This record gives sequence, C-alpha cells and structure tokens, in this order.
Amino acid sequence: MKLYPGLSISDQVAAVQTELTGVKVPDHVNLRHGDLPYWETIVKSRPAKTWHGSDLILAAQLARDYNDLQKLADAVDRTGFLVDDKPNPLLLIQDRLHKRVLATARQLMINTVSTVGEQKTIIKSRDNLPSPPPSDSDDLLAGFGLQ
Repeated sequence: MKLYPGLSISDQVAAVQTELTGVKVPDHVNLRHGDLPYWETIVKSRPAKTWHGSDLILAAQLARDYNDLQKLADAVDRTGFLVDDKPNPLLLIQDRLHKRVLATARQLMINTVSTVGEQKTIIKSRDNLPSPPPSDSDDLLAGFGLQ
C-alpha cells in the first residue's frame, strides 16, 4: 500500500480510493484519447476529495497541454533543432506551452513542493530512509585500494 506522509488517516484512505477508482472527467470537459494518461497522472497527485469543479477543468487543460507538449517534442525530434540553419520555430511554441504547463501545475498545487514538501523536508525524509546492507559484489571503491 502506498503511504502519503503528512496526510490524516481519512485523507490517506481517500487517496487510496482515488488510486483504485480514479477521479472522473467532468461531463462538460472534452479530453482527447491521448490526454487520458496525463489526466490519470494529474488527478492521482492529490487525494480525491481535494479536487473541486474548477480544479478539474484546470486539470483537464493541463492534461491537454502535457499531451500537446509531448507532440511538439516529437515534432522537434523529427525535424531537428535547426531548420534551414535557423532555430526550429516549434521551439518557441514548445517553450511557451512549457511555461503554461508549469504555471497551471503550480496553480493546482501538484508541483513537488506542494506534494512532497520543501527541500529541507525532502532531505530529512531521505536521511530517514534505511540504508541498504553492504554487498560483497559492491566493488566500486575496491578498485582504488580503499578496502
């Protein structure tokens, strides 16, 4: 079972239920087939009960933007960064869309600071993780005579 640090028991239950059932796309919002994987990822980033109508509209727009951003990245990969010895015009569109994606993610509070915590919290969590036991096959330092 996935744990959500910092959430109450009821919020953790709601988060697990969201993982099992998912948050539904509002009837008045249209998503393309390619947007759906992004939708699923976005709505799983917060407990289900924290999603409200206006949030879902923004989440749908974010899913569309993520999908479009991927399509632009694929197009740039196909055509290259330079077209006729000039920067690919798709790069400007890609940059603007990327900024919009970041702004929307911040507005929805699904960025890392919102979901994981500030850097000091992340470091504290990392420091509390158990270290793996040493392995006999771990010879990264052995080759330097540091045994």
